[in-house]
Amino acid sequence: MVNKQIVLLLVASTLAFSPHAHGTIAFDSASDPAYGGGWTNGSNGGYGFGPWNLSHPSPSTTFGIGPSTANGDGLDDGVYNGVPSDGDIGIALRLQGTNATATAGRLFSSGRLAIGQTFSIDFDNGDYGYETRYAIQLYQTDSSFNPVDLAFELFLHLGSFYGYLDTGFGTTTLIEYGTEGLRFSFSLTGEIDYGTATNYSYVASLVRADGVSTSWTGEVAYRPDYLQLEHSIPIGADATVNGFYVNNLSIVPEPSTLAILVCGAGCLWLRTRYLAHRARVKG
Repeated sequence: MVNKQIVLLLVASTLAFSPHAHGTIAFDSASDPAYGGGWTNGSNGGYGFGPWNLSHPSPSTTFGIGPSTANGDGLDDGVYNGVPSDGDIGIALRLQGTNATATAGRLFSSGRLAIGQTFSIDFDNGDYGYETRYAIQLYQTDSSFNPVDLAFELFLHLGSFYGYLDTGFGTTTLIEYGTEGLRFSFSLTGEIDYGTATNYSYVASLVRADGVSTSWTGEVAYRPDYLQLEHSIPIGADATVNGFYVNNLSIVPEPSTLAILVCGAGCLWLRTRYLAHRARVKG
């Protein structure tokens, strides 16, 4: 009987901590059938996100889908400037702005990011140079769901390292620009009450496909519920090697405190029952 109870608890624990039990709140990738006709304004692939809002300020801004492997030097050979560089993010969504800023934004359908939740996105930027910009921005929207308050920005601009903005000044990460794809993750970890205002602590990370990674902590003044991507390159830059590719957007929760307490209490109860059972057998 005790063995049966142990099996049942193990099954319950597995279900409680599995991603399917708590559920991925939101997910989207370029392989979704919604992008079968391309990446267009109003496209809405995956689940848990709102439709894409694509900005076309000029004919030189384009949006599409394609392989990210060739980004950087235009050659799909796994080499960049003589250095092996075969890490990419696969077939991905691509935005391109030449002498204009191309933007792509969408709402988090579940609302503002909650404490313990993590937003992640894979991206692959092209080469960089003067006036070239790649940015991933997280906004808090107003009552009409317009992105008005910038909570966080990750960017590559006029430098060889990725930088970010939060409640402090712009700061440089420890990840140097490379031709590998990266995964960016942003998690809210708590509230900080300053009396007249509340900030939110976070932990963020960058993991490059070649294994190089870094993480950092900080504070933001807003809880984001809107993603915006920005890209621009100057006239004369080679558009074929300077695209901004993104893929595998997700929002996931941490295991709930209740699940942890229930499983912990259950294990303690079963241990007590097991010891009592063994004592009876020996007696």
